[in-house]
Amino acid sequence: GCICCTVRQDLVEVLKKLSRRAEKGLKLDAIVIETTGLADPAPVAQTFFVDDDVKAFCILDGIVTLVDAKHVVQHLDDEKPEG
Repeated sequence: GCICCTVRQDLVEVLKKLSRRAEKGLKLDAIVIETTGLADPAPVAQTFFVDDDVKAFCILDGIVTLVDAKHVVQHLDDEKPEG
């Protein structure tokens, strides 16, 4: 499968493990997911809405995007194929 699907399934498993640990007393204020190399965060973000167990345990509060300010100008007009 595509890298997004692989990452998403791994993410689901980790979030479910965290959920089980939280049920046993693990205190969590937040979960930060760093996705270096994924240009589109939407498939990963959808994980929080598609899996019922994850949806019950987590709330997607926001998405933060960082841009390489030194090199962004040379990539602004790049057109990427869909998919």
